[in-house]
Amino acid sequence: MSSRSETPLSMEQLKAMAKANSAAAVDTPTMVALSDKNWSALNANVSLLGEMEVQAMNMIRQLTTSRQMDEKLAEQAELLQQDLTGTQATIEDLLTKIQAEQNSQSDMILAQTQKSISEISSQAGRAKDSFSSACLEMKDDMKRWLKKVMWIALIPSGLVFVLELLHLILSAVLHV
Repeated sequence: MSSRSETPLSMEQLKAMAKANSAAAVDTPTMVALSDKNWSALNANVSLLGEMEVQAMNMIRQLTTSRQMDEKLAEQAELLQQDLTGTQATIEDLLTKIQAEQNSQSDMILAQTQKSISEISSQAGRAKDSFSSACLEMKDDMKRWLKKVMWIALIPSGLVFVLELLHLILSAVLHV
């Protein structure tokens, strides 16, 4: 702290003040006695150098040694390795769960597909049976209609034959 204020001065401020005091102390006349100005500058410079030394010692105490830094780095590396191991385990668990879910979904889809195929096959079988019976019915209906149409077609021919026969008989009877 400076003698002028209660706030601590920065290292740069202390250096600047020390240089100014040194510059004032250099201006010493060649005599045995020191002037008040020189004496006060030297005393102020010694005080500033003491403050600078105290600040430097505080800064040195706060610096981390290489051994402490190695320990901190080793500790951080161990924490990172633990995090990595935990993350890998979590990823493996998730992959296992995803694979199990996919297998479950695949099995469910396969079962549904097989059920659908079975239902479609059953419906196709019923449709085939229905179609076959409808075809047989139509075949029987066609045979019945064919017989009716044949008899209906024979009626005019039979009538023409009977009429021709009557005509021949009448012609023969009338000409005799």
